[in-house]
Amino acid sequence: MLEKLISIKNIGKLARLNLRRGDWDGVFSRSNIIYAPNGTGKTTLSMIFQDMKDGGELIKKKKTFASAQSEDESQSVLIRANGIIIEYKNDAWAQKVENLEVFNVHFVEDNLFTGAGQIQKNQRNLFIFLSGEEGSKKKAEIDELRKKVLELDQQSRWIKNKARKQIIKKPEREERLAAIRVLREPYAAALAEKNKEMGLYSKEIFDEFVSRTNENLEKFSGTMRLEKISKELDQRTTFYLQFGDNRVTFDAKPEGHEFRYTLSEGDKSTLALALFLAKLSFSKKPEELIVVFDDPLTSLDSGRRFLTIKELTKLSERIGQLIVLTHDSGFAAELERNISVPNLSLELAFKNRESYFLKRNHEEQNLTGLFRDIKTLTTFLKEGASSEAERREIVRCIRPTLEGIIRVKYFDLLSDSQWLGDFIKLVRSSTEGDDLYRLRASLIFDALCDINDFSKGHHHSSPTERDAEIDEHELTVMVTKTLKLIKRL
Repeated sequence: MLEKLISIKNIGKLARLNLRRGDWDGVFSRSNIIYAPNGTGKTTLSMIFQDMKDGGELIKKKKTFASAQSEDESQSVLIRANGIIIEYKNDAWAQKVENLEVFNVHFVEDNLFTGAGQIQKNQRNLFIFLSGEEGSKKKAEIDELRKKVLELDQQSRWIKNKARKQIIKKPEREERLAAIRVLREPYAAALAEKNKEMGLYSKEIFDEFVSRTNENLEKFSGTMRLEKISKELDQRTTFYLQFGDNRVTFDAKPEGHEFRYTLSEGDKSTLALALFLAKLSFSKKPEELIVVFDDPLTSLDSGRRFLTIKELTKLSERIGQLIVLTHDSGFAAELERNISVPNLSLELAFKNRESYFLKRNHEEQNLTGLFRDIKTLTTFLKEGASSEAERREIVRCIRPTLEGIIRVKYFDLLSDSQWLGDFIKLVRSSTEGDDLYRLRASLIFDALCDINDFSKGHHHSSPTERDAEIDEHELTVMVTKTLKLIKRL
């Protein structure tokens, strides 16, 4: 588990991270939703997390521009994870965090449609992740047999080379090569058998991976299905995507349709998420997994947005720790509302060349103006106000709250250019049979006038008049009256 962020220096946008400036002490929770507007360092933070597993190459590529660096140009990170302090300095991590998985815009690019050698390497890495200890053991056995065969083949080449140079005679050459063939034959036979077994086993593993990916795709898309052609693990294997009636490949070929140029950005994001969730489902110890998502909603439509939130919510209950980075305030609020495990909500801010974190209630921050004003009033009744500035802000929420409710309820009577005073005039001039006469003939009208008179003096300021101080008790009475009134309107 990522336990505490201690420091970051000279990495991308996070040149000067000041944890003392905000109100977060750096301690992570089991679930962490970090809202970061574009340009504040969200992608940089996700790359740091990814580099903690990969080993240092990404951070070197994200060195802060010289003009924005802190006091010196060295890059460093200090973070406590899995019970120990992990440090990055001198272009390397002291330890890696192996139980960390990161989903970002690079996931599919880095794992599927790269060069042939990279595809083969990544598929071997994927195989080890999916198969766990059993797959690692089988691969180790094959590697050991292959090593023996290669050593004997190297000896054969050495003998043949010596014979060409006439350092050894032909009879000796044949005798020694025959002896090597006797030694090599059982290793070669065992290697062939193990490769055959591994081919069948890896096909079974990858077929299950494809099946689980397609289960996820069915949730997000009705047009895509994943296929895979595989014989042996160390041969080049290729994923294929069935897209409607067409097949799309993940690697560049002269003929056919290539993934990166055929699918929309939304379809690419959907497939990437389905692949990533399928990969996570193979973890033998999900309770130890640390999973980071960097903008999982990029390019997704509203339907996939709802389902993505549901999947992340379910995932948060199965894994050890979830960290979600997003520039979408609405998404942060919806996810915060759905997640039930212990949660920390933060905002990554950037000001005056410094980065810092603020604790943040995403749902409250995402409220519309009317609901935010109501929240301000109800919070005041529970907690009071600590200063004249706070009391003045509370008074200024009263009129917009009433006007907002009135505009919703009497949508056909009040125009956009009319305000609370105009509404009171309409009530006062109403006659029996009018929609507003009910208000005029009740105590509601008196309360409406009282609240209007109290609030209008603070709603507008005058440069020639000194504002009167606001009495806490009087403010409490008027806020209480306002909240009761909006239920009766």
